[in-house]
Amino acid sequence: AEVGGGADALDALGAPVCGPAAGLPGVRDYQSCVLRYRRFEAWGQVLSAANQTPDSPLLQLLAADYLQAKAGGSGPEGDDRLAAAAGLPLAEREKGYLEALRASASADWERAYSLWLRVVKAYPSDLFAVKRAQFVCLMRGDAGGMLAAARAASPGEGPLGRYYYGLLAFGLEQTGQYERAEAAAREGLAGEFDAQAEEQDAWLQHGLAHALYFQARHGEALAFLAERSGGWDRDTLHPFLFTHLWWHMALLQTEEGDTSAALTTFDNQLWVADEQDIEVQVNALGLLVRLFLRQGGGSAPGPEDPMAFGPENPRWAAVLQACEGTPFLHAYPLHNLLRLCALLIARRHDAPALLSGLKIAAAEAAAAGRPQLQAEIVPLAEALAQRLEAGAGLQEVKRARMAILGLRGMASWAAVGGSEEQRGFLLELAVGPVRAGKPTTVLGQAMLEMA
Repeated sequence: AEVGGGADALDALGAPVCGPAAGLPGVRDYQSCVLRYRRFEAWGQVLSAANQTPDSPLLQLLAADYLQAKAGGSGPEGDDRLAAAAGLPLAEREKGYLEALRASASADWERAYSLWLRVVKAYPSDLFAVKRAQFVCLMRGDAGGMLAAARAASPGEGPLGRYYYGLLAFGLEQTGQYERAEAAAREGLAGEFDAQAEEQDAWLQHGLAHALYFQARHGEALAFLAERSGGWDRDTLHPFLFTHLWWHMALLQTEEGDTSAALTTFDNQLWVADEQDIEVQVNALGLLVRLFLRQGGGSAPGPEDPMAFGPENPRWAAVLQACEGTPFLHAYPLHNLLRLCALLIARRHDAPALLSGLKIAAAEAAAAGRPQLQAEIVPLAEALAQRLEAGAGLQEVKRARMAILGLRGMASWAAVGGSEEQRGFLLELAVGPVRAGKPTTVLGQAMLEMA
């Protein structure tokens, strides 16, 4: 039977679906998995659903989305599914999905964003499209785009409408509207309480943690995350969000000076499972680099101390081993730069090879019409390498610090991807210790103002 009008024709977001009614359960399940941050194994069930209902265009499109996401957010892995969808009758919403996913496949983030935003404006309750628009913005460092996508949306009447508040809070926080972000997050949390929701929105909790962090309310953020951590289940929550929530906890502990607690979080939560997941690696590397910089670049305490973060610390080797085989060019420059920092800190001989490989891949991308990596990321990578080079003198380090800061006002820092908190290691490399996104020393603040 074909999907017709009425409630039976709507997906889990209250938006219309074209194609056979048999495809609706798979569509609704995938949307739920993405917004609830289920593990990739749960997302993968969309493949069997799409195989069972090959004439459902939205199922084919969502299968392509899954394959792209599993590959890091772009690439040709989902192209066959996109071709299958293109051969079916498509409504306007499905046409928008098709073109947006085609743009993501080629890492054309600007076009992908504009297409996802167009879908959201036409179907405001489509929180899946909002989620994808915000993901694309993370890849391109576009905080304003994250908020624009959320503001174009509404909770709607679908069963997943409550996930709107986490998307809105994140967009507000990324644009520096921390008090409004907190208010949106708390409204969403109150709604969960009033509805006696069986499952809490972990992304909503993440948004509140961001908002409190940038208001320098670390004690409140730590207490809130500790209270909610009992609901974070490694077996069901996506490895990225599970480890990212614990990364937020560890970052707060680090900035509060509790290195021991941060290490315990790393050992017991951040680096326990799913080590091949690139986002898990980003969370682990991000914490280790920040801890290293906090200890004067690893010079103290001594290498025999388990608190030391110099080359001898075994955590570097463990994470770097898991990173082996990651390509030089992929959708996430943040991973490249954190990995480069780790290789330099651990004094690994393959640090120059990574930098060289990144340059070659960037040149190839530029020749293919994608100049961003060469223009914005390579100069930053070169400055990081100079900053962390073994035996670098004071003047070399100073020049590297200023070079990193000089790129901050341009597109380079934003092009790294990730959130401002994740990019905080760049600020610490340049100006020293940071708390709530700001230098903690007079010298660091003066350097920031001079840049």
